[in-house]
Amino acid sequence: MRRQTIVFLALSILAGLGAAWLLEVSWERALYLAPVLVLGSFAVVALAVLWAKVIVETVRGSRRERDDSVTGS
Repeated sequence: MRRQTIVFLALSILAGLGAAWLLEVSWERALYLAPVLVLGSFAVVALAVLWAKVIVETVRGSRRERDDSVTGS
């Protein structure tokens, strides 16, 4: 088996067991849903990173505009 397959399988099992504990569902049901949980978690993290980047760029841009107005450029 490829290394990526093993890693994805391990992540799916861990996500399933974590979801079973967190959502208080049976571990069998959580393991069936593990791939969906992994992809859903990835989507949530990707959106959080995207919005963090947007906020950081907005703050940096507003600082540059203030600095430019003070120097008169």
